[in-house]
Amino acid sequence: MDKAAGKTFSRPKKAITPAFNQVYHEWKAGQLTAIAAMKRLNMKQRTFYHRVSDFENQNLHIETATS
Repeated sequence: MDKAAGKTFSRPKKAITPAFNQVYHEWKAGQLTAIAAMKRLNMKQRTFYHRVSDFENQNLHIETATS
């Protein structure tokens, strides 16, 4: 019944931190390897790539909205 009412039962997503933003840009610029970025952020591989995907999709929507 709750599910039909639109309630979610999953764990809420954590917000993208400024530290992730910094490390992401260093990684994309080739200054860090993916492994080094994961270690610096204390993330596992799956989490890191999910965050990257979310971050890139979020930025894509922001850029398209302003264009």
